[in-house]
Amino acid sequence: MTTPIPSGRVVRRLAALFGLALLLNFLPIPNFGYSQVSVLDRVPLPAMSDVGASELPQLQAAVDEPPATTQPLPTTTEAPPTTAPVAPSELPSEVVTQDRVTGTADQVPEFAAIGVLLDEAPTEPILVRVQASDSSWGDWRELGVESDEGPDANPGAGQPEGNGRAFGTEPLWVEDAIGYELNLSSEDAPTAEVALVRDETKRTVTEAVPVAGAAVPTPFGIHMRTEWGARSTSTSVGSTVKLAVVHHSASSNDYSPAEVPGVLRSIQAYHMDGRGWSDIAYNFVVDKYGGIWEGRGGGIDKPIIGAHAMGFNTNSVGVMV
Repeated sequence: MTTPIPSGRVVRRLAALFGLALLLNFLPIPNFGYSQVSVLDRVPLPAMSDVGASELPQLQAAVDEPPATTQPLPTTTEAPPTTAPVAPSELPSEVVTQDRVTGTADQVPEFAAIGVLLDEAPTEPILVRVQASDSSWGDWRELGVESDEGPDANPGAGQPEGNGRAFGTEPLWVEDAIGYELNLSSEDAPTAEVALVRDETKRTVTEAVPVAGAAVPTPFGIHMRTEWGARSTSTSVGSTVKLAVVHHSASSNDYSPAEVPGVLRSIQAYHMDGRGWSDIAYNFVVDKYGGIWEGRGGGIDKPIIGAHAMGFNTNSVGVMV
């Protein structure tokens, strides 16, 4: 019995189907589903009142330890920049004066992180304490100022960033607070606003993962952006990496391993929706348990331009610990 030979049309169709299947094996497949999404609400300061002299010692105690700053570290023999991104005069004084105001907002919708946005660098430390879900109040915490972070000013970098507030504190992770009290200089209060980050459950399309590479382990056990629910973004690429900038976060370390994705989502929401940046500032984040997480999108194998050291983002890598 003679086996029938497929016609030319059938052969062409089979070849096309094979080519399509091969292509789909390497194309990214979007991830649809319901997930936690961090959103940011910008709200005015609550009603503020003058601070009494008896409160100053407690406030000063909260700022005795200055917030951490970023330090450039060379990764090649090339010397790092000797000029600091931020002049000392632009950093807030570490002494609180009596010319301060305080205000409380309690029983607000639950939020996971809080920060303060301003038009200019604050003249004095900004402090906050939050109300937990059981209505108890925590201690005063200083909010570190991100004045040395931000996208490069050079338009040639191609970064569509910088349309938010010029200055901002670091976002403070509080997990599930229902109220807050702010304390800051009366000189800084007129331009300040509060940024509250909370989680919502939404139907989302997370960053796509190529099927062919989905099972390939990442180097050094790096957790990819899909593992913390990162929003899809557009970033720029440099030419190489010449130095690393390590940022020691002044935010809270009071989080569990399961809460790390929420912490990263809150930072990304704060940077994108509060500061107006295109993505989370840092290329990588190291949590307190030693886990390494992909930060800014674009690929861990590429010199992605971050927003971790204003003026020195191009051809550097930013790591937050």
